[in-house]
Amino acid sequence: MDDIENLPKELQIRPRCLIALTGLAVETNPFHTYVWKCFSRRQSDDVDALRFINLPFDHPYSKAKPKHASHYEWYQVKGIIKRHWMKKHLDELPAVVIVFFDLENNEPNWSEKVKECARHVELVRSNLISRATKLVMTLLQNRPTNEICGDINAQTCIQELSERCQINVKNIYLLEQSEFMLSSVKRLKDELFAMAHSYYHNAAKRVKAHKSNLTKANQQLSVRHDFKIAFFNELRQDSTLALKQYRQAYNNLVELKMPNAHLLELKIVAGFINFKICQIAFQMHGWDAISQFQRHITIFKNAVGMPELAYEHEAWLAQQYDIFGKLFEEAAQTNCQASMSQNAGLYFHEAGRHTINRRALAMRLCSINLISTNINSTSLTLSPSSLHQSSSLGSGVHAGVESPKQSLTDPTSHDGYDELPEFFGQRPWRNPGLTPETTDPMREREGIMRLQAKEALKIIIPLFTRASSYYERFGAKRIRSYSTYYIAEEYFRKGEFESALDHYNKIVDDFRRSTWPSLFASISHRIYQWVPFSLYMHLCQ
Repeated sequence: MDDIENLPKELQIRPRCLIALTGLAVETNPFHTYVWKCFSRRQSDDVDALRFINLPFDHPYSKAKPKHASHYEWYQVKGIIKRHWMKKHLDELPAVVIVFFDLENNEPNWSEKVKECARHVELVRSNLISRATKLVMTLLQNRPTNEICGDINAQTCIQELSERCQINVKNIYLLEQSEFMLSSVKRLKDELFAMAHSYYHNAAKRVKAHKSNLTKANQQLSVRHDFKIAFFNELRQDSTLALKQYRQAYNNLVELKMPNAHLLELKIVAGFINFKICQIAFQMHGWDAISQFQRHITIFKNAVGMPELAYEHEAWLAQQYDIFGKLFEEAAQTNCQASMSQNAGLYFHEAGRHTINRRALAMRLCSINLISTNINSTSLTLSPSSLHQSSSLGSGVHAGVESPKQSLTDPTSHDGYDELPEFFGQRPWRNPGLTPETTDPMREREGIMRLQAKEALKIIIPLFTRASSYYERFGAKRIRSYSTYYIAEEYFRKGEFESALDHYNKIVDDFRRSTWPSLFASISHRIYQWVPFSLYMHLCQ
């Protein structure tokens, strides 16, 4: 449920090129502190595409895993998107590393300083082994000068540094503490962006090369590769190409055939890609985002999966509507005009409705399982003929119905059930790539019962409140009353009767005059239920 309820932060933020600065003693050296501030503080005319981090020389960067052969005939696909992959490229693996080194004018120990600088560069390079990260050197000077070491020509010194440190002369820069330092940093930032752009472009090309070797048996990897290519294009600030690649990933995903054992992973990844498509589309063409979301819901609205986890599908639908509502809300403040027929409130309303459905299904399933456990009966099963049924999603995704065969057990064990799996959307009690048939049946039942026992999020009232505010803004009084009714019902359910009565009183006259007699009867019944309690509270005062 964690992947359903919590959209990863690294998916929500705007990706920026990661640049690592190393060799700056910001806590002890005032000049180094000033250099760090010059880089980390974005100026008004800077390109908002770079993110800087300060690291020590010996920082252990993310290691590359051993590469498998270029063919995929024997490659076992364990999942689609690894949980740590986006975070690695956003926070851990820089596109460029800048090695800063103090080298003053007329340095008496020039040779020793060069050797020390070379050792630092080699240490950084060894920690980046097998990575394509670009390495840059920047020399720091407290006093402005046209020379680096006394009467020795500056170009000669630069050449010596280049040879000793094995860094191209073009990648060696000089920063002097002077009134022109900010402009020098600005020019260096432009150079760094060009290097980072090239780094992510090459990373995308490497993924494309892997994708070209895929076979029909590894179509899950096609989705993964398309997602990676799109993410790298986002990092290089090419939104148009990123959107195109995310659309390709989504189209490939909905063509996959998956059993119920992997349906949650399919929906989680589809939700991630849909979020990216809508996020970028809102920045470019707002109505394209709405069309994409409507298509997304149409494809997956009937992908319920295992009957024992039907409430989980409602939770997923609620999250999809809530996320899109927030995106719409942000876009409406910039370049997307909301209206009565299309506004964020409509999506918050649907999110609240599906959350109510989720709670009702979970309570019913939990009560059934409790009865089954008490009488030592078997778990919920389907008829033998239903084991071969399947439901079609859109044009290509298929969800087969697979029901557990063992009894549900007491979900008191915490062994491994709360751990986050390696891939997004997978069950924590299963090994990557395995199905219920290859998982311990007892462990499978316990995992399902633990999910059923989880409470629905307390977001129903906030969702309908936000929806109601939009309806009021656009003059949609009838549907606003409907949202207010849901809010009142939630307060009544929580035992906050006075708050419930306040909301009922706001809408009772509207429903009396409307064509919804059933809702008017329901409200009247609630008010009637509240009267004895009100009298009792009054007598107790």
